[in-house]
Amino acid sequence: MRKSLLVIGVAASVAAAVVAQERLFVHLGDRMTLGADIEKIDNIHFADSETTAVLELADTTAQYSISNIQELTFGESKVVTVTYDADGVAIVNPFAFEGVHIDVTGSDVIVTNILAQPVEFRLSGTSTDGMFKVYSATDFGITLAGLTLTNGDGPAINLQSSVKATITLADGTVNTLSDGATYTAVGSEKMKGTIHAAKDLLFEGNGSLNITGLSKHGICSNSGAVTFNGGTYTLKNIASDGVHSATDLVVNGGTFDVATQGDGFDGDVGALHINGGNITIAATAISSKAVKADADINIAGGTLVLNCSGDVEIVANDPSYCTAIKSKAAINISGGNITITNSGKGGKGISADADINITGGTINVTTSGNGATYTNTSNVTDSYSAACIKSDANINIIDGNITCLSKGTAGKAIAADLTLNIGDADHAPTITATTQGARFLVSGSGMNADYANPKVIKSEGNMTINNGHIIATGKTEGGEGLESKARLTINGGIIEVESVDDGINAASAIVVNGGQTYLNASNNDGMDSNGTITINGGLVLSCGSNTPEEGFDCDQNTFAINGGVVIGVGGATSTPTASASKQCSVVYGTSSLSGKAFHVEDSAGNTIINYIMPTKSLNSCTILFTAPGITTSTTYKIMTGGTITGSNSFHGYYYDGTYSGGTQATTFTPSSMVTQIGSSSGGGPGGGPGGGRPGRP
Repeated sequence: MRKSLLVIGVAASVAAAVVAQERLFVHLGDRMTLGADIEKIDNIHFADSETTAVLELADTTAQYSISNIQELTFGESKVVTVTYDADGVAIVNPFAFEGVHIDVTGSDVIVTNILAQPVEFRLSGTSTDGMFKVYSATDFGITLAGLTLTNGDGPAINLQSSVKATITLADGTVNTLSDGATYTAVGSEKMKGTIHAAKDLLFEGNGSLNITGLSKHGICSNSGAVTFNGGTYTLKNIASDGVHSATDLVVNGGTFDVATQGDGFDGDVGALHINGGNITIAATAISSKAVKADADINIAGGTLVLNCSGDVEIVANDPSYCTAIKSKAAINISGGNITITNSGKGGKGISADADINITGGTINVTTSGNGATYTNTSNVTDSYSAACIKSDANINIIDGNITCLSKGTAGKAIAADLTLNIGDADHAPTITATTQGARFLVSGSGMNADYANPKVIKSEGNMTINNGHIIATGKTEGGEGLESKARLTINGGIIEVESVDDGINAASAIVVNGGQTYLNASNNDGMDSNGTITINGGLVLSCGSNTPEEGFDCDQNTFAINGGVVIGVGGATSTPTASASKQCSVVYGTSSLSGKAFHVEDSAGNTIINYIMPTKSLNSCTILFTAPGITTSTTYKIMTGGTITGSNSFHGYYYDGTYSGGTQATTFTPSSMVTQIGSSSGGGPGGGPGGGRPGRP
């Protein structure tokens, strides 16, 4: 009776299905359902005394025991479904006779696909000892639709094909994958993660994926790219990298919570692109990186919260640090919101072997790890320290909002081994940089002591500030506000520096062409050049400490003032070089005027300078001042005390305002480019006591 019903059912259904162009599905007793394209079925008949059903297609013939056929149905589905449960695996394979072959052993599913068109696999259910493995000749897709899968001896999903795989997280589903602590080798196949792919991986959808990686990476492409367009990902208990891509790693969207014993995102030898998404990564291992690539790292959007705490590792006398964002090439940031905390010893926030280019975005970096000494490759005692932003080449901060706080000993906020450029004519970044850690002794003693010093913003090469608002604060000894080991040029912008050591320091020259600059050094010079100082314009307010420290110090080198408003306050000053200057300046020695008004007016009562002196204790006060209104053969009056009222001021200097009260201190009539009055004077033409502290950059 079963045979008769089968024959009648097949004959009737095939006739109807041919018109609808559906598929015939053969449901077998081993929970395998095989589909065949109706148009390709040539014949269905019985054999072996009617105990065997024979299905003849254009290019294949299949035989099944009648007792193993549970049902015959028809449908239009073209998705291979794999459902895991306590009894094993149920398979529906619509392409069973067209090139998609599936082997099942227990709950291990191995797919071999030679079909010339893309195939979609849909995985669901639960298995505590299963896997899904694909060999495919063409690109394919996998939809995770509520899958919980653990493989005790290898990857949970193992894609051994040199084609692209698209993994879609079905909306509203939660998927959980785990590998085994050890992998069983399969020939020469590479297996490097809970999700392992031989080539490109693309993730899409709005579901969620939880991954545990007990042996290696969470997600790995062995020789291709990994791209995320959406989804929610939790990668915890990962033995190595969270996501490891052999070439490019691209994040366009998605939410990520990653905690690993290796790197969070690793682009390996490829580039890493972050264009969107919400990314949280904890890097806790020695020398680990939250975001890493050997090629460029490009961040154009998204929100990144990177928390690092791994220790430094010294290999072959060379330190390697736990770092939030690390590239062996360039780092380019044009957008996004980046928050970094790093408590690791010598830890770095953003670090590149090549240039760091910031053209937008909001960046907030805090490092708190201390520095330390070590023996370098030349067998010499050396030091390392933490840094918020560090480049072995150039740093270009053109736009964006950047906040850097380095708390550890000898920490650096922003440091470039070559040039540092800030802003341009059309872009004005905001930079707030602070160091709090103390310097520490590296070697030697006394005047021969070599210290590792904190530095707020420094460059080994030229530093150029074109635009922007810079607030630099160095709270401990040895920490200059802005330091260039070559030439430092200010073309514009607003610069505000509070430091213990020099406010600004340069090795060869300081040139100011414009902008507003305020410098206040509590224990050294306001502006210190080991070479020349040239001021052509802008507003410069520079306050140093007691003698021998100065408002302006350029040793015995040329100090040229050609324009702008300049006020220097300190125990002494370098005297402008008359032969090199084009604007008259005055060096005025007086008693301390801490917190008092300082007013200069011409004989007609026109205000030349309205200034509230900085509040600080000076045993004696030397004031260097100049403004475009000061010319030769004109008599001027200096008033002190009293009050200044006005609405437009910058650190005590009033662009407008009304002066009242006070007393006349003295008068002067310039007869040359430099006039010296009062109880003390500067240190001679272009001179003055040299400042500085023993130490290293």
